[in-house]
Amino acid sequence: MTSIPGLLCLLLLGTLQAAEITATRLDFRADEQSRLRFLAQPVTWWGRNQYPVKPGERGTVLTLANPRVKYAFMLLGREDADGAWFPAVGMPKPSKANWSSTGFFEFQAGDLHSRRCSVAIGEGQDDAIVLLYRSSDFQAEARWQLLPDDDRLFFTFAANRPYTLHFTTYPSSYGGSWSAGQKLRQRFAVTPTRTLAEGKHPLQAAEYYVFLAYHYFDPAQNRGEGPCALLYHPGQSRAEVLVQNYSCRISLSGSGRCAAVLFDFHGLANTAALEYLRALSVEFQ
Repeated sequence: MTSIPGLLCLLLLGTLQAAEITATRLDFRADEQSRLRFLAQPVTWWGRNQYPVKPGERGTVLTLANPRVKYAFMLLGREDADGAWFPAVGMPKPSKANWSSTGFFEFQAGDLHSRRCSVAIGEGQDDAIVLLYRSSDFQAEARWQLLPDDDRLFFTFAANRPYTLHFTTYPSSYGGSWSAGQKLRQRFAVTPTRTLAEGKHPLQAAEYYVFLAYHYFDPAQNRGEGPCALLYHPGQSRAEVLVQNYSCRISLSGSGRCAAVLFDFHGLANTAALEYLRALSVEFQ
């Protein structure tokens, strides 16, 4: 991992350096050919031991990879007769836990929820996953970009009305499900200025990242997949964190365009990952 000299500068730089990125796409529906194709591909995720696509649904697996990391998105949801598609967006790789494999990203724009928007996948993207959201009077673009020789996922969002984005995470492990793992997990969350207890916390401008982990599920103890974090642009978004014993949620509210970086510290000990975040040199533009 490297420093972040300029969040938006790096996003622009990525458009010039896509040669080392590999992107794939596989679409699935409720037919036998799709089922066999799905079972033959390598992306799996926690809690799914059967073919997930039901009649009237469509699924798509999108991947972004470079020599250091592979990200996978699983989109799954209703498809109408006219082709309009309303999927949930999950991230089953690099980790099955961390960013929720069945639904890590959603948003609210007034009374409109993202699951009520039709979704199209942007074409011609060699280094990014682009989702285009549409309703009768709303449009938005969500973009996740991977840079060469980098293991972070750079995110931008733009919409034609104010919004609140929600990122759901299960840091390091699903921990034996909600009830079985409650006493084991020992959640903690850290910003640049404080450690957060369980509850809902509005963040100040100086708290430009949130680190989420379990004390028990720590790769330093050969347990868990590793922690995760999100870094956002405080000049563009107001942030709030919901810390719970199982899932956690980071929310970004804004209008126009916002940028963030998602971290999946797969295989990295809690202490090492937090030290890395604290050592970052960040410049917002």
